[in-house]
Amino acid sequence: LYPESSPQFVASRFHLAKAYVGLKNNEKAIGYLKDVVNSKEQLGGLTAKEIAEAQSLLKQLQEEI
Repeated sequence: LYPESSPQFVASRFHLAKAYVGLKNNEKAIGYLKDVVNSKEQLGGLTAKEIAEAQSLLKQLQEEI
């Protein structure tokens, strides 16, 4: 993938998380979403809409567990 210090790394993690949600692998999705939420401010790579979606999706998945 991309170097961990690049904005593309954050974006790729976001899209992987969404793919895992589609595969019903919520534990993996939560891990990737946590990476995204923790890295977004330092590295960028996502639009404001994508950041909001990542935060919302993470919250929803954590409530389901």
